[in-house]
Amino acid sequence: MTRKPHSETGPPAQGKRFGRPPKPVEFVRSERVVTFVTPNEHEVLLKLSKRFNTSVSSTIHRLVSQALDAETRESTSAKGTGT
Repeated sequence: MTRKPHSETGPPAQGKRFGRPPKPVEFVRSERVVTFVTPNEHEVLLKLSKRFNTSVSSTIHRLVSQALDAETRESTSAKGTGT
């Protein structure tokens, strides 16, 4: 079976999307954070990325998310104890 180029098949139907469906708004990553790391920190990030089999960007996102979740849990538990 051979595929026809778009010029022969026509444009996609109005409103028809290709690719992944959109994520719910609360899960869309729309903010950018830029930081610099030392050469040693970069090496550690590269090693972690290889271990996790992900990109450096995904590894950093994973680490930041874990730290923020832990901070949120600590803040929530501190409010509940009256301290």
